[in-house]
Amino acid sequence: GIAPNLYLSNSGDNRNVTSIRGITTTSYEQAVVTYVDGVAQFNLDTYIPQLQNVDRIEIIRGAQGTLYGRNAMGGIINITTKKPTNTTSGYADMQFGNFGQQRYSGGFNMPIVKNKIFLGVSVLHDKKDGYYTNTLFNKNYDKQQQTMFDVQLRYYLKNNWSILANHKQYLGKNNGAFPLVTDLTALFDKPYTLEQNQLAEMRDNTSNSSLTIKHKGKSFDFTLQSSYQRNYRYYDKTLDADFSPADIVGIFNNYGTQFNTVGILSNELRLQSNSSNENSKIEWTAGLFHFTQSNPGKQATVFGNDAGLFGVPDVNFSIISINKSRNNGIAGYANLGYKISNKITLTGGLRMDNENRSMTVSSEYEKQPNNAIVTLEPQSAKTNYTAFSPKFGFQFQPKENQLVYLTYARGFRSGGLSSIGSDPSQLPLKAFLPEFSNMFELGTKGGNKKQTIRYSFSAFYNLVNNIQTPLLILPDAVTVIQNAGKLRSFGIEFEMMAQI
Repeated sequence: GIAPNLYLSNSGDNRNVTSIRGITTTSYEQAVVTYVDGVAQFNLDTYIPQLQNVDRIEIIRGAQGTLYGRNAMGGIINITTKKPTNTTSGYADMQFGNFGQQRYSGGFNMPIVKNKIFLGVSVLHDKKDGYYTNTLFNKNYDKQQQTMFDVQLRYYLKNNWSILANHKQYLGKNNGAFPLVTDLTALFDKPYTLEQNQLAEMRDNTSNSSLTIKHKGKSFDFTLQSSYQRNYRYYDKTLDADFSPADIVGIFNNYGTQFNTVGILSNELRLQSNSSNENSKIEWTAGLFHFTQSNPGKQATVFGNDAGLFGVPDVNFSIISINKSRNNGIAGYANLGYKISNKITLTGGLRMDNENRSMTVSSEYEKQPNNAIVTLEPQSAKTNYTAFSPKFGFQFQPKENQLVYLTYARGFRSGGLSSIGSDPSQLPLKAFLPEFSNMFELGTKGGNKKQTIRYSFSAFYNLVNNIQTPLLILPDAVTVIQNAGKLRSFGIEFEMMAQI
């Protein structure tokens, strides 16, 4: 309703699937990347799924690979929170709704040392009883709660240097992450009801810490940001995977913090021309980006007393899949804008990403707890690729309050290796290539002199190569990805805002 061609949804586990202009996230590698305070939220596990103390949200539609790199094929969602200043301020908010909905939030901003050191703190707690009913036990199914802390410490040094330390912590408990049924008739005849016999709580512990150093110089601005993201997500007991009252199959992954903990360290150095120099004909940005990611996963597919209903010849056993992956990447980029005249500007840019991935897989058969038999010894594979992301543009400004533009931009979604699952017919460690999108856009935007009326109109065409087609392997919900074919996405967008 606010941004054309933006669509978000989730299956109940608070991990958003995002689409812009038909370019859609279909795996853990996103097609639309979200930034929070300059930090890229790398995948579906490590991002902060809750918002508070927000200053602004910017939605950039279309491929943004040159400046933002991997997974910016469809566009960017750029979220900026409020920063502490010399002004002391605070807020508190309570909201209540049906189905047990409660939301409490509060925070404050204040100077510790005026004009030098500033502190900002915000807290949020959200809970609900849910609106699904598990008729097998005659009680609410999807009861959940979320708690988030955000602490910012800002320090102004001499000569236009500043340091911002930021830590975000998210804790989630979800008793009904997957409110699913297997019968289509029952879905419509008895909506918001289900029967699941294996109840588990999904627990989510996500942290996002960053340190940003900035310097505003006479000829260019300097930004250095380091961040570390960590997520530990698990089910406290066996989770129902047949979505029925029968004891057929479930999922268990509570093996301690040495597994199912994703850690990502990223560093970015960015230099850009000083925006205060309005007479300059050239605007430029250049930078280097590096990341390393570790993801050791261990998950058991647990077959129960009724496993024969799935045609399984054995009962009361588990197939344990172990996937240990590590990714490293580095990129360099540059973007240049040149004013030919007061009305015409040419833009161009290029980014080169290089990524190396490795994965080790193994599996076990477990008849009794703590008595596992190795069925597949550890096997490893590696893959690497290089991605080029150019961008070209033409801007014409016939009037001070009107702009016409034509752009071409390339984006890409990362490639990788397929995980191992309980289905022996799906071989692991298959490499799949990155997706590449080529976007063409023609548009105009403007408004009246007082800016009380603003509008924009655009027409776009996207061609995506090496489409990553996901195949969901049940019951353990492992996604096997392969490259297949092309995708074309095209359309028009119109927006208007009038201030009364």
